[in-house]
Amino acid sequence: MKINKTYDRNQIRHLDYSFNETPFGEVLAAWNDRGICAIIYVTACEDKAECELRERFPRAMLRQTTDAVNLFACGDVTLNLVGTPFEILVWTALLEVPVGARISYARLARELGCPKSVKAVAAAVERNPIGYIIPCHRVVRNDGSDGEYRFGGELRKAVLEYEKAVR
Repeated sequence: MKINKTYDRNQIRHLDYSFNETPFGEVLAAWNDRGICAIIYVTACEDKAECELRERFPRAMLRQTTDAVNLFACGDVTLNLVGTPFEILVWTALLEVPVGARISYARLARELGCPKSVKAVAAAVERNPIGYIIPCHRVVRNDGSDGEYRFGGELRKAVLEYEKAVR
């Protein structure tokens, strides 16, 4: 997997996007010439996912296309992580969490060398722009419980079960 980094979302001027089916339902995938910038699960309707994309990239010209994105391309994916340096640090660390494994916010903070930043780590995990590929679904509360998941508990459970089956 190749990773490009963009520290200012206002630098994103153009995004193509399409709606794609996955084993977990429909997603909106958005990309530019530097890689995939967003994967948003369509939990209510396509319009809501498009609104979230517009909010995340307010200066980007969006163009819907029928091109499908292979989200399960086994390492052939290029990501364009768009966030603060700390968010990108957290998201990159999440990419190292093995399929089927779980990690707590506190452990993730320790592994990043900032053990007192558990809340900041949790906030970065919550703002993960590339659902599924950046595996925020593998992060649990410090007591081991699932906690909240941005796209809902049922979706998290389905993703974890899928990973367990393909591991």
